[in-house]
Amino acid sequence: MVKASALKKRYILCEVKFASNESTGENELKRGIYNEALKFFGEYLLSFVALKFVEYDVDKKNALLRCNRDFYGEVLGFLALINQLNGKKARVIAKKASGTIKGLSAGQKNADTSLLQSDKIQSTSEKDVDAHCFQLKTIVPIVARRDNQEV
Repeated sequence: MVKASALKKRYILCEVKFASNESTGENELKRGIYNEALKFFGEYLLSFVALKFVEYDVDKKNALLRCNRDFYGEVLGFLALINQLNGKKARVIAKKASGTIKGLSAGQKNADTSLLQSDKIQSTSEKDVDAHCFQLKTIVPIVARRDNQEV
């Protein structure tokens, strides 16, 4: 009998910014991210992504998410496309990713630059960011179908 392999995980540290500088609770943020993920991926694909909200630091406004390693790029794209959470205008900025939680805390000093800057993706406006689609070939058709556009 073949032993089932464990899920290969990737942890993502992200900063959550609301337009009105208000704070939100952990449960409200968790519900908002899960609802947006469900709209973006759909139930079937979300089960493969295995997105999990691990923790939220209210003071620093940092959230820790876990996902399947194979869908790490798609989750980064999804996080960058979030415009609102629970009806409030918000942005989620991915700061750092690692295979372990310890790896995220070890580089906390260097987490000031976002993953987009470390990957050398240069964009100056939201329009440019949407045009790049974070160089993920799988995100382009998903976003196009969501917006009812042709690829």
